[in-house]
Amino acid sequence: MTTIINHLEDMRDWLEREICANLSFKSPPENEEVDAEEYTCEFVHPGAYIMYPPPDKKIPSVTIQFSQGEESKISESGEMEVKLLFGVWNPGLHYIDSVKIPMFEVNHDGWRDVWNFIDYTLRKLMNSDYIGSSRIIHSSGIKYGPMTEQDTAVNYYPHWCGWLTFSIQYGTVSTNTDILDEL
Repeated sequence: MTTIINHLEDMRDWLEREICANLSFKSPPENEEVDAEEYTCEFVHPGAYIMYPPPDKKIPSVTIQFSQGEESKISESGEMEVKLLFGVWNPGLHYIDSVKIPMFEVNHDGWRDVWNFIDYTLRKLMNSDYIGSSRIIHSSGIKYGPMTEQDTAVNYYPHWCGWLTFSIQYGTVSTNTDILDEL
């Protein structure tokens, strides 16, 4: 029997394989109080998490949540609205100068990282019909946007966040055939 958790785990596995393994973003230092000039910038693959990221590994990441689901015994199918939350960290430009000295310039271009992450995921979803045993309901569309508070994009510099939503459909198996006899 396939459960809600199975669908979420299939989605996490798909995100790890199809999205996260192909992208790298800056990783914040263990102590974010360290001045950006005092450490070497490290790039890592994003993590994929279900419902909530672990406290020690929040960024870069994509977190799978669902806002609602519905199953029908008669049609032996279910649908789930899925929300992907994306988070990256980028305080500015890290580079090596002409004499091989690590350099850093503060800027606010880190927002581009989260939108590249979302856009890559969007393109993969648009070119896929299934995630595990769940069918992407393309007729419902895929929506996306920035994280907002009171209808304004939030500024959590140097953290950049956004979201993407879509729906999936999956089969269920009814163990009670009496309902079909009533129809």
